[in-house]
Amino acid sequence: MRGETHRPSARASRGEGAGNPLARVAPAKANGVLRWRAVRGQRFFSPCSAGGFTLVELLLVVALLGLLSSVAVPRLNRSVRERELSLASSDLGETLAIARTEAVRRGVKVRFTFDPRTREYGLSVQQFEGDRPGDFGAFGNDLLDARRTLPQGWTLEGLSVPGGAGNELVFEPSGFAEACELRLVDPNGRVAGIGIAQWYEDVNRTGPR
Repeated sequence: MRGETHRPSARASRGEGAGNPLARVAPAKANGVLRWRAVRGQRFFSPCSAGGFTLVELLLVVALLGLLSSVAVPRLNRSVRERELSLASSDLGETLAIARTEAVRRGVKVRFTFDPRTREYGLSVQQFEGDRPGDFGAFGNDLLDARRTLPQGWTLEGLSVPGGAGNELVFEPSGFAEACELRLVDPNGRVAGIGIAQWYEDVNRTGPR
């Protein structure tokens, strides 16, 4: 009628009219993230899906990780092997130093032996007069009598000294021993040297090389 003003319906005022573009979608919260869902058969992509990585970007990341691994892993392995060799040579040098110290302190001979078959080495102290293997025995001390074993594939070279029986080194009560240069070799060919002086001096070690 003339003079009557048209009032929009409540449905139209809420934006639900057919001509309102907002009628196509409605917000929905899922896990605290605002997403848009389809209304009236219309399909819309979630804005969250636009923040992912493309296939090219993923391939670049994988290639970069592979390059870093090819450089870092060999260096890390080499560092670990050098550390193992350094620790093993340190233990061996300490055992030889103890052998000389105990020979002087006890006033008897102390023998260092290495078995290449089992890769074991250790000390024994003179029990009877003589240099035969049967003349040496245990110290009666767990620390001194402990036998240590080199890792698989490791070797100890340089024990064949003049006057020795091979794979052994005898320290006299005076501290004297045949001078020699022992070489601890790992499976990769790296060598750590342990130098034995004739008289009462510190056992010298050279690092892995």
